[in-house]
Amino acid sequence: MIDSYRSDLLQAEIDGRNLLAEKYAWMERETAPKKFEEIRHLLRTPSPETEDMIERITKQQVVWMEEYAARYPYVSAGNRYIHAKDAPPWETSFETYTRGELHTYSERTIVLYMAHTQRLQAEGRNMVMEVMQATVKQYGYADLDEAERVTEEHRR
Repeated sequence: MIDSYRSDLLQAEIDGRNLLAEKYAWMERETAPKKFEEIRHLLRTPSPETEDMIERITKQQVVWMEEYAARYPYVSAGNRYIHAKDAPPWETSFETYTRGELHTYSERTIVLYMAHTQRLQAEGRNMVMEVMQATVKQYGYADLDEAERVTEEHRR
């Protein structure tokens, strides 16, 4: 999956594409639909199968984020809103951000990402939790439990 995404980045450079701009454009599909319709012609249109996989991955990521937020309410309080329906117009939700990001990946990378997501699900693993665990370690905490404890103490 990582090698495929690296190929996506190299191909985007060759093609003169700005994936960051494309991600934000795709996010506008939810946050600014009229503006999105004005720029949609500038974006690659994924196949229906790829759109379905993007939606399935996004839904699983949202479930994982909900589990993380429920288990670590103090640490997660600084994160984005999880659901698009809950985010005010000036905020972008985790759901919207994830969907926008996935729209910049090639079909090959999406297929591999879907397989990775399914493998983690089958193993009972939570990708969001694993990413956040690695993140808090970078901030010097032993793990998410310690980060939650310290964060809770600071908020009292």
